[in-house]
Amino acid sequence: MLSSDMALFALNNTPIEVFWLDTDGRVVEVNAAAHEALGYAREDLIGLRVTDFAPGYDRDRWRVLLDVLRRDGKAFRETFHRREDGTEYPVEVTISLFQKDGADLVCGMVRDVSDRKRLEGRSAEYLARYRDAINTSALGFWAVDLTGHILDANATYARLSGYDRDSLIGMRIADFEADQDGDVIRTLAARAVLEESAHFRSRHRRVDGTIWPVEIAINYSSVNGGTFFVFILDVTDQVAKERELAAKSAQLETLLVRYREAQAIAKLGHYVYDIVRDRWDGSEVLNGIFGIDTAHDRTAQGWVKVIHPEDRAEMEAYLRDHVIGQGKDFDKLYRIIDQTTGAVKLLHGKGLLRRDNRGNPLELFGAIQDVTDLKRLEGAVRASELLKRQILDTIPDLVWLKDVEGRYMACNPVFERLYGAKEADLLGKDDFAFVDRETAAFFRHNDRQAIAAGRSLMNEEWLTFADDGHRALHETIKTPLKDEEGRIIGVLGLARDITDRKRIEEALRKTNEELRRSNADLESFAYVASHDLREPLRTVASFTTLLERSLGEGLAPEQAEYLHFVHDGATRMDRLIRDLLEYSRVGRTSAPREDLSLERVIGAVLGHLKAGVAEAEARVEITCHGAKVHASREEVERLFLNVIGNALKYRSPDRRPEISVGCTRRGAQWEFSVRDNGIGIDMKQHFYDRIFRLFQRLHGRDDYGGGTGVGLSICKKIVESHGGRIWVESTLGEGSTFFFTLPATGGPSVAQTPPEGGEAEPLGPVGPAP
Repeated sequence: MLSSDMALFALNNTPIEVFWLDTDGRVVEVNAAAHEALGYAREDLIGLRVTDFAPGYDRDRWRVLLDVLRRDGKAFRETFHRREDGTEYPVEVTISLFQKDGADLVCGMVRDVSDRKRLEGRSAEYLARYRDAINTSALGFWAVDLTGHILDANATYARLSGYDRDSLIGMRIADFEADQDGDVIRTLAARAVLEESAHFRSRHRRVDGTIWPVEIAINYSSVNGGTFFVFILDVTDQVAKERELAAKSAQLETLLVRYREAQAIAKLGHYVYDIVRDRWDGSEVLNGIFGIDTAHDRTAQGWVKVIHPEDRAEMEAYLRDHVIGQGKDFDKLYRIIDQTTGAVKLLHGKGLLRRDNRGNPLELFGAIQDVTDLKRLEGAVRASELLKRQILDTIPDLVWLKDVEGRYMACNPVFERLYGAKEADLLGKDDFAFVDRETAAFFRHNDRQAIAAGRSLMNEEWLTFADDGHRALHETIKTPLKDEEGRIIGVLGLARDITDRKRIEEALRKTNEELRRSNADLESFAYVASHDLREPLRTVASFTTLLERSLGEGLAPEQAEYLHFVHDGATRMDRLIRDLLEYSRVGRTSAPREDLSLERVIGAVLGHLKAGVAEAEARVEITCHGAKVHASREEVERLFLNVIGNALKYRSPDRRPEISVGCTRRGAQWEFSVRDNGIGIDMKQHFYDRIFRLFQRLHGRDDYGGGTGVGLSICKKIVESHGGRIWVESTLGEGSTFFFTLPATGGPSVAQTPPEGGEAEPLGPVGPAP
């Protein structure tokens, strides 16, 4: 078993970002890859909420994720992360739940998939180029599956045959062949699979029944389970020219030119190699592929010089031993160096060996095709398809694809559970084969609505799963799927289980209703209590004063002390009730929030504190210029009044008070600081957190002018009701600096509107800044 040091070393040296979070979504620990990827220092990440760098996980989604983890132990998500500088990048996250010291912890292992996304974009570009080449070709084109059904056809063949392109899709080769029966077609297909190509002449039947001769070249690819790429050349003219060869040589030349053009489009050059004379010659297309001119050495060694240095020995041996030595045909993939551009190309060479009467090799003739782009495209497409399949299989939602007739074309494993059938059993069938007619008709109606609208439509559906019989409410999105020409060819469906979400939403709605009623009662109680409780307290204080005056010197010292205790207690209780009422009203006042100039607000506050500043002979410096916030004027004035007032109140008796008020713009917020040289706070005792709690004082009840311990609690509530945070940094005996943030005017709103009767959750940690 790895030691903790070795495990920590491994985690800090892995390229995968690793996060540990508590169940509130706050970061507990990260590895080096995580804070480097996000651009934070490690200590800055600790304590942040997951929404600070993964905005997609608000509190509702976080709760849902925790439920999934507690049920399944693990989850997989695709989302995006936001760096400290605001830039975003796509990620895949594997999330697991484990326990440490009896508490649940969430571990997220994050992989940056930016490169994969870029590769998908490039694959789409290659596919678009391939499609453009096919559609602009002078040759007819089919893509045919192993059963002989046409998967795709180009406009050229549609024009030649008289069919429209949509009608061609799904037809069989036998629907066009006028010469070859089914056995011959199967034989030719098998030959193409074994040799990866086939070439023959036949005749096709047009839509009007007329027959026309064609020349067919077939290339076979194992992509997508096996596909034939068929190039069809209309040889009607060529056949006529062959019949009248002597009289119509010009027509034959035209046909040959067309054939050369077809070779150029297909990057297919031909050659003849005289083995006895060790001399070869090739077409212009072949010269272009090799990047050579007429002066190039046309011997076997001249061919070898074109070959990539790493392949030369192998290809020289292949020609000498396999072709010439064993008398076999040439069929090989190999690399060359373009003699003009220096580019590396991948070629497919095929050649037929001609022998004399004794079986000795005489000449090799054949074709060489530049398959560099095609092989690259095939690899990209294969990787893209594999990646898409993997993504589809790992999505936790139901995903399916239907054609315009409602027949299933694909689905993921989660969808297989719905009908209790494998994907292979679903393909080609519609919903009527699996559910009752009413349900199937409902699904079909929603499909047709999305097709008619030409855009995504969302609805809610109750689905019953055949594998275990459970029934759940799903939010379903159905999106029309279009081909390259913008025609709708099917419907993509995605369904997410929202049963728990709806249950939570309903519970929240009821809870909010109860909170609204409770808060109305509480607010009413606060006002009534403030009046009814303070009235008898004022009576007690007044009558103790009257009693003391009336008895005068007749009071014994002990009796005078008792009356003083009664009067002082009533006064303190009255002040405490007044402060509690003020605390309860923060965030509940009807005064609207407005754009405020903080220079004017602070000026008004210093006007209220003028007498105290003069009495303490304090020096107050304001360096906060140009700051404007969107807030409640009354509450912001109360905030600065309390903080600056505390700086005056808790001054050191050994030096003149110096107070500095400053501010700094932090994105969508202003960060304010109130610095003093007073008595300071012992941060080692964690008093920085205690002072913001109700009724918490660090000094005796009557020290420094007394107080109820509510002032800083009010400050904290004001700041957090505006979406900010407040904290303190201090050195005992040297002074303190209070920091707090407020939303800037004109910037994105960061304030969180609290539910009626509750406080907004702060955007950052309450306590000392990191």
